[in-house]
Amino acid sequence: MDILKRAAQLLTPYMAEERRDTWLTLAFHAEHRQVYDTIPQRGATADFVVVCVRRLLDRGCLGSRHALSILLDTVRSAAGNERQAEFQSLIDQLDDPCRRAAATPSSAALPARDAHPVLPGSPHGHRRLAGRIPHGGKRRGRTAAGGTFASGTACRADQGLRRGRQ
Repeated sequence: MDILKRAAQLLTPYMAEERRDTWLTLAFHAEHRQVYDTIPQRGATADFVVVCVRRLLDRGCLGSRHALSILLDTVRSAAGNERQAEFQSLIDQLDDPCRRAAATPSSAALPARDAHPVLPGSPHGHRRLAGRIPHGGKRRGRTAAGGTFASGTACRADQGLRRGRQ
C-alpha cells in the first residue's frame, strides 16, 4: 500500500469535520503557519483526508521532519496502543529522508557572504571585489558587467538593455 493510502487510512477516523482544525492547529499553527493556511478544511471526511495528505506529501520536508509525519505524530496521541506501531512506521519512513537531507552539509549552511556570491554590478560588489580591482578598488568607470569599460564606452549588452528600457 502506498504512503497516501496508508496515511489516509490512519488519519480518517480522527478527521471528522469538527476535529480537523484542532489537529491541524496542534500540528502546524505555531511553527508552520504557512502549511496550516494551505489546507482547505471543508468537505466530506474521506475527501478532506486525501486532499490534506496529498498537500502535505507535496510540501515535503520541514527541516528534519516531513510535513505529513508532523500531523501523523500529533494525531497518534489519540490512537490506541494497537495503532501506535503503524503510525510510527509511517512517521519513520517519511522522516528518514528529511533527516538525511538536513544532516547533509549544503550551501544553506554556509555564511551568507559565501552562499550568495556578489556580482560586480550589484550594490555590494565593490566591497567584495575591492581587493581584486586594480587601482586599490577605485573604479575608473564601470566594469563591463556594470555597463561601461574604463574608457567610458558602453558595452554592447548594456546598450541593448538601455534601448529595451526606453
